[in-house]
Amino acid sequence: MTLDVADKAHVFIDNACRSGTCGACRVKLLSGKVRMPVEDSLTQEEKARGHILACQALAESDVVVES
Repeated sequence: MTLDVADKAHVFIDNACRSGTCGACRVKLLSGKVRMPVEDSLTQEEKARGHILACQALAESDVVVES
């Protein structure tokens, strides 16, 4: 998960539930590709603008995010 990688790199991304339901870890995907098993807290507009949930994002390539 992208949030786990950020934690290991000592990069802070706000989070609360780590299950994809609260939305606290919402970040913007600037480049790369991810898949998310849970994205309940994202609206269609947020998805269209490139937002992802760091706790659920499984990288399928190198990714760059803006938190």
